Amino acid sequence: MYIYFSEDSEASEFEAVSRGWRQDVYVLIEKALFQLYIYTPERLVQDFQAELEYYDYYRVDSNLVLVTSADKETIISTILHLYADDYFKEIKPLENNITDSLIKIYPKGDALL
Repeated sequence: MYIYFSEDSEASEFEAVSRGWRQDVYVLIEKALFQLYIYTPERLVQDFQAELEYYDYYRVDSNLVLVTSADKETIISTILHLYADDYFKEIKPLENNITDSLIKIYPKGDALL
């Protein structure tokens, strides 16, 4: 299993934590690539209320994952727990599994889980 972000910098980390969400999280398991939508509960409630006000309903993102914080460490830890609980067997992968433009954040180096 590999975890990727589209950006991995101090600025992108600060922005994700400040916003309470991150939508550029990808997990590669064997040849299946999954995109996760990471939210804190506070941010999810804000989005829920805003969409209810604007659209009169809320459509939940597929592959939504709640975290206590949108920082890299919490995201990795949560994904590892989800992997151990077979979460990825319950969701659909992307049709495209190309990771060339993504930045591998876990595991560091070439080690596999």
